[in-house]
Amino acid sequence: MRSNTVLAIITGNSLSVCTTRSSFLVACAIMQDHSDPLVQAEAISCLQQLHMFAPRHVNLTNLVPTLCSALNSSHLLLRRASVACLRQLAQREASEISAHAISWTKENNLKPNATKDTLCENGLEGAIFCMLDTETDIRLVSDAHDTLTSMLQTLAEENVGHWLQLCKSVLTATVPVFNKLWSSINNYSQADRTASLN
Repeated sequence: MRSNTVLAIITGNSLSVCTTRSSFLVACAIMQDHSDPLVQAEAISCLQQLHMFAPRHVNLTNLVPTLCSALNSSHLLLRRASVACLRQLAQREASEISAHAISWTKENNLKPNATKDTLCENGLEGAIFCMLDTETDIRLVSDAHDTLTSMLQTLAEENVGHWLQLCKSVLTATVPVFNKLWSSINNYSQADRTASLN
């Protein structure tokens, strides 16, 4: 039986459905605690599918911190699964995931790190913007764009100043990189012209 069929079945409230759903959630919890990143990524994907069919049975208080932590994983599979899940959550519950991410950063002493520092300073949306500077995986980047778009559409109206400041920070960080690139191009062009004259 395909996983989507199973998930469609477990949205009811009969005793057997509740038992199946509980077993499914326990299995996801076991997979999340596994040491293999592939298994952890599958757990995130399973919870994402459960959220699609039965959102009230997915505990965002537990899931969002897991996703935030996975954003900084050295494993592409985990980062990709996390952003894909955030993309779906942001379409329905952008305010909730943003609030849970902020609560998580306040409650935990995070190790110094570019993505986590950005998460502390600029929220989840800032961390995702930060990822766009470093990620090269096409699917991950596409999901990150979609996540930011959903969050912007939902959250910008109530906090315009934050989003303007965030965009300003992104543009300010981009200018030195652009200037360095432009300088390298000019230096290369001058060296090329000098070589052709000789």
